[in-house]
Amino acid sequence: MNIAKRFINYVIKPVLDQLDAAAGGHGKLNTEAAIALIMMIVAHESGKLTYSKQVRGPALGFTQMEPATFFWLIEWLGKTKPHLLDAMSMFGAIGEHDPLMMVVCPQYAVAAARMNLLRFPESLPAADDLDGLARYAKKYWNTSAGKATEADYKNAYLHMMEQE
Repeated sequence: MNIAKRFINYVIKPVLDQLDAAAGGHGKLNTEAAIALIMMIVAHESGKLTYSKQVRGPALGFTQMEPATFFWLIEWLGKTKPHLLDAMSMFGAIGEHDPLMMVVCPQYAVAAARMNLLRFPESLPAADDLDGLARYAKKYWNTSAGKATEADYKNAYLHMMEQE
């Protein structure tokens, strides 16, 4: 089993399953589309699991979330979804949300990424729609200001998933 599939099976899926249980267990947080999108983000943003901290910038974790985004997310969750903010504590220091936890705990970075993706009104594309997932990643994760392209996300994902 390659490293991407291991990361999915041992990090992404268990985290999303626990977050979904905390949200009532309706299967909305641990979808195949969410798993594929987060793996796509991880594949591109971390340089295929090479970097857990941005070399020339502030972004942290395999998902490369900036501290400002992280703090905004924590505040937003506290106001709108406190039960999910509490659930994030399962993966980091209980009661203390520190963006540096995303560097040392990939589970925490994945939990923060999934929570951040809840902010956007557009539904996730289907799990097998790699072009749609790459568009979504570019639009919502990297934004129009970022230098990554849709192709960067898709190609990093495909490369990781095909490695043996």
